[in-house]
Amino acid sequence: MAFSVPLGSRTILHRALTQAQQWGLVIRNVAENVKPPRSAPSTRQVWEPHEARTFLASIKGHPLEALFLLALTTGMRRGELLGLRWQDVDEARSQVHIRQNIVTAAGKLTTTTPKSRRSVRAVPIPPDTLAALQAHREAQQATREKAGDNWADLDLIFTNHHGTSVGMNLTRVWYELRDAAGVKRIRFHDLRHTYASVAASRKQVSAQVISERLGHFSVAFTLQTYVHLFDEERRRAVHTTENLFADEAETETPVEAIGVKQG
Repeated sequence: MAFSVPLGSRTILHRALTQAQQWGLVIRNVAENVKPPRSAPSTRQVWEPHEARTFLASIKGHPLEALFLLALTTGMRRGELLGLRWQDVDEARSQVHIRQNIVTAAGKLTTTTPKSRRSVRAVPIPPDTLAALQAHREAQQATREKAGDNWADLDLIFTNHHGTSVGMNLTRVWYELRDAAGVKRIRFHDLRHTYASVAASRKQVSAQVISERLGHFSVAFTLQTYVHLFDEERRRAVHTTENLFADEAETETPVEAIGVKQG
């Protein structure tokens, strides 16, 4: 039989019994059979398109403009953005390859592999985002020349003045820029949700495409995570079904109505 206990209590109990087992005070750790409760889903807030435009206009020319533009136009995770290297940029195909993350662990920046197989992916980027990356590269080259031997040659795209990751300062910079722009106070991770929200509102962008760009392990997960964003799509499907078996004389475009291209 398995029981559920509060997450914090389970962790403490599990550690205590593990120590007791090591001391020979108990035969086994019975907390192993206790199921941890599901954590409550976090509240997601997103920007409306006009808020995103306001923010981007306010940070024009900022050293991290390209990072925030990438976040809003691709939905990339914070660690994926920080882990990007110039070797990961394919200018000919206008896309970036996600091959590593830089995350904070125990107060230090650590380079890790992406969280799943689908997280390793190529993400097409729009022309203005590519142009911002190219401008960022030129600015970084000037900074690199000024730093001279003090520059850490890590090939990272988003760095401080010494060539190391900007990760430790990103949260502070994000809050400062967000508040200065006078837009809704969302989290950095909500830029990812903002991308998904705007993309889902575009009728030509499918759940499959959004899932691939976000690096989700399945389309089902994308639909579950952003179920509210696809409500309109489901309503359109119901409306379409009303005409699905109608006589061709009763509907002007019966084939187009069910999403099949003619010819």
